Amino acid sequence: MTIGQVDPVTGLPAADTGFVRDPFYTGGSIVGVKDFTAQPQFLNQLPANRLDPNVIKLLNLYPSATQTGIFTNHAVNRSQPDDSNHFDIRADQDFSQRDQLFGRVSYTRRHANVPGDFVGLGDNAGFGKGDFKDNSINLAISETHSFSATMINEFRFGYSRLRTSAEPPITGTAGIPAQFGIQGIPQDNGNGGLPTINIMVLQL
Repeated sequence: MTIGQVDPVTGLPAADTGFVRDPFYTGGSIVGVKDFTAQPQFLNQLPANRLDPNVIKLLNLYPSATQTGIFTNHAVNRSQPDDSNHFDIRADQDFSQRDQLFGRVSYTRRHANVPGDFVGLGDNAGFGKGDFKDNSINLAISETHSFSATMINEFRFGYSRLRTSAEPPITGTAGIPAQFGIQGIPQDNGNGGLPTINIMVLQL
């Protein structure tokens, strides 16, 4: 718009090039209104009919603020159980002055749960979080034989195995993304829940 031209929406003349519209004024008609500073409660509010209902449902998954602040206003300390059971067994046997044998077995079973910051469908647990199960076994066998006063042979065998499984908090539940209008996200055993969602705040 040129200077002095009347904006067709607001009815205000342009004091400079461009539009002279206040974004998302919700206080009714602004024709003839030249000073909005006295009614800030009506400024910069998106009309309800412009809000995507799927976005509203997603936003409702976020919990209420637990502390003051604009960007860092939610803090929670969730339980993170980490249980480990471990045992070692060793046996030694001297068959003679020339033959000695020992064997050892070690076993560990661990179950840990690392939750996300939120609960329910809004759980934001990512890589490194979820339900973990570790099972490990380690064994060693050694046999020593003396052939003579100057010759000794030792045979050793060792074996170690670790099996780890990790499962996200929400898995195997079909149709969760579709509830929020998000299509094409596979949901099956080992995979489930909403995709990663980031909310960006832009200040103009």
